[in-house]
Amino acid sequence: MDLAEIVKKTTEGLVAVDSITKTVKSNRRTHETYLPGVKTIGEVQFIKELFDWWDKTFPEDFQNKSDYVLHYPYDTLKGHCDVVFNTNNSKRTENYEWAIEYKYIGLVGNNGKNNDYGLAKALSPYLKDRSLIHDVERLRESKFAQEKAVILYGFEYDFNTCAIAEKKCFQQGITPTIVQEVKKVCESVDPVNGTYSLEPIVEMLDDFLSRKNWVKGSGIHCLFDGAYRHPAGGKGRVVGWEIISK
Repeated sequence: MDLAEIVKKTTEGLVAVDSITKTVKSNRRTHETYLPGVKTIGEVQFIKELFDWWDKTFPEDFQNKSDYVLHYPYDTLKGHCDVVFNTNNSKRTENYEWAIEYKYIGLVGNNGKNNDYGLAKALSPYLKDRSLIHDVERLRESKFAQEKAVILYGFEYDFNTCAIAEKKCFQQGITPTIVQEVKKVCESVDPVNGTYSLEPIVEMLDDFLSRKNWVKGSGIHCLFDGAYRHPAGGKGRVVGWEIISK
């Protein structure tokens, strides 16, 4: 299985998980319950539900559930890799076919307000931020998979997505407070169209990772729409980079 197919199925799975997840999280400080959806369930839970969906939807990809392992320990470093797996068509060796780290980049918070940590989650060189760059560095040193990749996912916004989300709120009897906050952020970024995209962050990652010679080319993009379960969800993108080992 190549990275393009992994990115494609991750994208399909994201929209599916958004519609079926029963996971409900809450704010650690205020204990306020969040509305469900990929926007709020967190990376760890998303990956679990993604691979549950993948295994059920494409049973031909895996011989059995033991072909993928979540939260797999690194061999030479502290911490765990999000997922390692073999597919049915892979050549079986002592190493897994793929090791993948997923990274969610949020442009707004669960309350729809501005989130200042998105860029740090992508590009920060500091360990404390647990950025995508940090994931790349860890995977480059690992020895337990034949192929390795990082996959970024997140939501994007504009005035049109805000209008769709607001309409869905009214249909569900939800006060559109979160959508109104998202719209304010969009206006501050682009007063004309409200476009607030992950693309500039992805372009910076492409440039940095290529200059470092850490990846096998530019990121593979896949866009999605229809993940409006949470008012700050909607459309977005999934991007994967295949990593060059040290």
